Amino acid sequence: MIFVKILTEEEQEELTLLSRRPPSACLWRRVRIIQLSAKKVSVPNIADALQMSKKKVRYWIRRYEKEGISGLYSRPRQGRH
Repeated sequence: MIFVKILTEEEQEELTLLSRRPPSACLWRRVRIIQLSAKKVSVPNIADALQMSKKKVRYWIRRYEKEGISGLYSRPRQGRH
């Protein structure tokens, strides 16, 4: 099973603030993934609750572990020229 590391108080506060006023629905879902994982909710249960694939849930947990809260934001994409 995969879970995020134990969150610091600062991380918990920042995630709570983001979940209350997220700039996008995508960011809100990513924050919820981390919050639920920190509570030891399993990947399949998180995926069911948020109606997304287990693969995507694992992806966001790993990205959070690697990059922290900044990793939950969307990266700039290539546009058409």
